[in-house]
Amino acid sequence: MSSGFALQQPQSASTSNGPPPSNRKAFRIAVKCALPEERDIVEHLMNRFYEDEGKIYGKVPGDDNHYTIGDFGGKPIVLVAPPQMGTVTTRQMATHMCMSFPNIAWALVVGISGAAPFEYHDGSWRDSGIQLGDVMISTQVVSDFGTQLENRRKRKTNLEDTLSQAPPEITNLLNMLKTGKNRVSRRVLGKTQANFAELASPNAADP
Repeated sequence: MSSGFALQQPQSASTSNGPPPSNRKAFRIAVKCALPEERDIVEHLMNRFYEDEGKIYGKVPGDDNHYTIGDFGGKPIVLVAPPQMGTVTTRQMATHMCMSFPNIAWALVVGISGAAPFEYHDGSWRDSGIQLGDVMISTQVVSDFGTQLENRRKRKTNLEDTLSQAPPEITNLLNMLKTGKNRVSRRVLGKTQANFAELASPNAADP
């Protein structure tokens, strides 16, 4: 989760009319999705598409990603999804994105979290209480659980080894969101509810 979205009042499409970033180095926010359906939803919520305004940013040679570049809530973003699910393609997608957009500081992984309805506890799976439509904000990203040896798998158990540490700015924001009772939390929830209402409207265009 990026403080670029939560700490400032999101702007409507009518007020997101500033000039597009001058070049690829000017982009600071990326949104990454694992599935094309997830990407379509994010794209549906974007306010502007710079390509429609004649602004073409291109990419470095060898970058196979397809980008949707535009404005989301008053912020210029780069939207991207891998050609298929999997850690290899996702890692390649992220590597290529960083080559074409070298100054990305906030990378948001947005998706449906299909495994979230269940959690592993004391040797068995149980209902997590999470329902479709709930919004979850992770505090850590686990990318490597261990090493496959010849006869067994050595699982990493040390916190510093298994979980990447978020920058202090993100950690501070997450701590504010956890209570759900402060102004920042109410602003994020209000914007989320407004987006859901827009998507559920019978007059909304298909994403």
